Order: sequence, then structure tokens, then C-alpha cells
Amino acid sequence: MTKDRFFKRYSYIINTVKRKRINREQLSSDILDHFDELGHYSTRTLSRDLNDIKSIFGIEIIFNRKQGYYEFYDDEILDEDIEKQKQLEAFQYVEIANMAREYNDILLFEQRKPVGMEYIPLILEAIKNVNIISFNYLKFAISGTTSRLVKPLALREHNSRWYLMAEEVNANTNVRKTFGLDRISNFETTSEHFTYPTDFDVKKHFEHVFGVSEELSTKIETIWLKFDSVSAKYIETLPLHTSQKEIERTEDYVVFEYKLYINQELIREIIKIGSGVVVLQPKTLKNNVIDKLKEILNLYA
Repeated sequence: MTKDRFFKRYSYIINTVKRKRINREQLSSDILDHFDELGHYSTRTLSRDLNDIKSIFGIEIIFNRKQGYYEFYDDEILDEDIEKQKQLEAFQYVEIANMAREYNDILLFEQRKPVGMEYIPLILEAIKNVNIISFNYLKFAISGTTSRLVKPLALREHNSRWYLMAEEVNANTNVRKTFGLDRISNFETTSEHFTYPTDFDVKKHFEHVFGVSEELSTKIETIWLKFDSVSAKYIETLPLHTSQKEIERTEDYVVFEYKLYINQELIREIIKIGSGVVVLQPKTLKNNVIDKLKEILNLYA
């Protein structure tokens, strides 16, 4: 059985428990019906799958003996944890994608094909087992690919692209770099192991970062963005960042505050919103946006 098949099964289990109350026998039976190529699905296999779901994704599913059904260990934490919510969304997307052939006349997917996502199960397994990985990597700034040998630390999703956080094995310093999965080729998990750094916390690393690019500012900035009333509604339903906080509201606009490093991705996001947003502070970010807009205007001069 291929590794992606395991993850489809994990997806099915999580979505089934999320959707309805189900006991051990019913869950095993549903899994067998859904994955008829299994032939047999034992209680031991189910237990192993639940352990893998907890170990890899941090989502704990337990059996409520008193009520007689499976449930998430803590629904409230699950609802508040953005990372776990994103994981559930990803699993739900997998299930929807599996229905594509049956409903292809009414279910329309974006035509741009995601690239590199086939590496996600392999990278997760390598991180779990602290295996060094190797691959060829294409940098947009240079021509050709370079060979990389890295210690995988974490995966991050941003704007429908996936990135690997890693340390290069042969580097002089333990600088952490990001690698876009869409630019990886010739991926291989080696048999060599590494010691996962005790000082690395991916949540803290990206706590004040928009996207994945390096910071232009040396400190976390208090950023105020003023959105017109229409743009603000979009930003309210899909916040730019977890630090988003409302500062002021009128009939015409809403001001949101963010605690972020300034980087190129933040500048590009502001420009993408266009006339629907204005940078109020800091002046550094405002000038960065102005400079970039001047560059754009000069292209049309």
C-alpha cells in the first residue's frame, strides 16, 4: 500500500469522527467499505492509525467508553487551534477531491495543479523519524537546480503553497531555510538520522511572520492597516494574520492592528488588495509600499 493511501485513510477516519458518533465496529466496517482493497481491517490496525494521527498531526481521537463512540479528545481546543483546523480542512479537501469523478459535472476545481504535495507524507514521516532527506532544488533567482541535503524540521502552508523548514547538513551554521515543495525534485529519504534541535518551535518561529520570506525589519512592528468597508468584510472573514485586532470602526472603514516583521510578502499582499487598504503605520512599511508602487507605475510609463 502506498504512503498516500495511508493518509487518505487518516483523512477518512478524522472526517468520519468529526461528522458522526460511531463505535469501533461501525468505524472498522465503514473503513472496509470505503477502502475495499484492504480486505481486512483489524482493531490493532485501527489503533495504529489513531496513534499515527496523533503522532503526525497532533489530533487525538479517543474512545468514549461510557457513551460508546469515538470523539476528539478536546473539541474546544480543536476549535481554537488554527493549525488543527487547517489540517481538518486539508483532510476534508482530500475527501472532496476523492468525490470529483462522481460529481464532475457539478464539482469544479481550480485548474492550476498543485505541485509538490506528493512529498508531504514523505517529509512528515522523515520529520517523525528524524531522517535526513536529499533533493534537487530550483531557485527562481538562478538558473538550474542545486543538490540539497537537509534536516527537515516542519512544513508550512501559505497561499496554497507548501514550504519545508529545514537546516542544511553541510552548512557552517544552523541557519533555517525554507524550500518551496513545488521546486523540489529527485526527493529521497536517507537512512542517516539527525538530532532535532531543542531550540526550534515552528509556531514561535512564524508567530510574527506573514508568509515565509525573510524579514526586512529587525524588530516586530505594530502595523495599522485601514480597510474600506467592503475590503474589511473580507479581512474579517479571512484575517491576514492571527495577530489581527480591530482598532477603529466607522461606516466607511475599519482599522486593524498587526504585530509583524515587515517582509516582501506582506508588502505584496497589501499591494494586491489595492485601493481597498492604506498603511497608516509604521512609516517604514508605508514607504516600502510607495516604493514598490512607483516601480510598478514605471513599468507602464
